[in-house]
Amino acid sequence: SSPVTPAVDIYSFGMAALEMAALEIPGNGDSGNVVTQEQVLRTIHSLEHEQQRDFIQQCLNPEQSQRPSTAELLFHPVLFEVHSLKLLAAHALIHNPKKSNKFIDNCVEDMLQHQYHSDSVVAEITHSSGEPTLFRMADIPVIEKLEKFIEDVRFGIYPLTAFRIKQQPPSRPRAISPEAVDPVASETPETTDMETRKVINMMCNIKPNENGHGLF
Repeated sequence: SSPVTPAVDIYSFGMAALEMAALEIPGNGDSGNVVTQEQVLRTIHSLEHEQQRDFIQQCLNPEQSQRPSTAELLFHPVLFEVHSLKLLAAHALIHNPKKSNKFIDNCVEDMLQHQYHSDSVVAEITHSSGEPTLFRMADIPVIEKLEKFIEDVRFGIYPLTAFRIKQQPPSRPRAISPEAVDPVASETPETTDMETRKVINMMCNIKPNENGHGLF
């Protein structure tokens, strides 16, 4: 038997992704049935989205050593997002250890008053003859206010993903063995709530959409 490595978790993740993408793997869930590699491959090939197909196929590679790591999966085109300069600038401003929240608030207020007011020119098109065409802030439909955007970034609503350098997890000291714990540490044992419910039966109905495309 091969040693258990993180590649096993990648395979499990790939199977979960395949079930969500295809809604059904033939034979999966039936009592006594084993899902074969042939059924898995047939289900993968039934997916319409090429990048989705490739992503799942990489996770379900029969060779453990050939399966991608979680960091590599984050850079797959189906997941990877190149963040806007606006978001990168907001993160650089907020997470600068030398800047306080008060400085950031004053900086944003200053930008709004002096640089991003309605008459600010954001683009200029020069013509060989005649006056240049100016585009001002008032001509651009503002989807979100800058103050609200900075606040959302500060509270983690727009995190940056897949940009951290791959590194080993921080080392942690080993927990104390139960034998080493003082037996007279506490005379009154802590009470913990025990979960007593049990799922007896679960059902799921899959029906075609009214528009005739796909299932729900």
